[in-house]
Amino acid sequence: MSTFALQDEDLCQALRRRVKHYKKDHPALSSQQIAKRFKMSSSTLNRIENEDIRNPTIDQVLKVLRGTGEANDLLSFIEEYYPDISETYKKIYSHNLDNSRVDFELEKYFEDPDTFLIMVLAYTDKGTNFGEIEREVGAKGVRTLRHLIKKNILTVNEGIIKGTDQKVKFSQETTKKVLLNTIESCSQSETINKMKNFLSIQTTGLSEEGARVITNILKKTYEEVDNVLKSEQYKGENKYFVGLVSDFLNYKEV
Repeated sequence: MSTFALQDEDLCQALRRRVKHYKKDHPALSSQQIAKRFKMSSSTLNRIENEDIRNPTIDQVLKVLRGTGEANDLLSFIEEYYPDISETYKKIYSHNLDNSRVDFELEKYFEDPDTFLIMVLAYTDKGTNFGEIEREVGAKGVRTLRHLIKKNILTVNEGIIKGTDQKVKFSQETTKKVLLNTIESCSQSETINKMKNFLSIQTTGLSEEGARVITNILKKTYEEVDNVLKSEQYKGENKYFVGLVSDFLNYKEV
């Protein structure tokens, strides 16, 4: 039995209770403002409050937990309400469970096409510097960088610029936007055949069982890639990104 939910409280009631407490603690915020902070539509938030959503998605659960400052309860929620996938979730996301999360104020700088590359470079293990930002983003990027430092979004120490907290965990929405921005800005199609990068997409009709098989393959691939990224043997000056993604083009629940 988890510590956050009562036995007679179902998932909808648990989410409603958290939204209700958040509204009580933030009386100056309208429902529309709260929905924006939670990164969901006002109608979805309203349906959660009214318990009209009888089977909330994990994404909706995550948004409520993150929005109410209880993201650390996510795994407990999944174990309580999604026991059939809890073990898979733990295996896929265990590498992030101890990391701090990126708060809402910080996330917007990772999502913004004008600042995301500066943020991503600063959050690499080596950080970045003014010269690199000028080469990659130009004079405008340097001005933006100075603004981010002035706002204490980034810090500078002996010329090395880094994030305020190098261990971060994105929401799924931010992860998607960062990945899309990174592919658009940094993926070099002209060097695909030189074994330095890879880009591919495949589509087909697939069952849920097939999707789970692919998810497990990607999870194992992630672990192998993570071992390479952390290995001292392969450390270098060039900054590199890896993205893994799979999902249904359309999904019909049966």
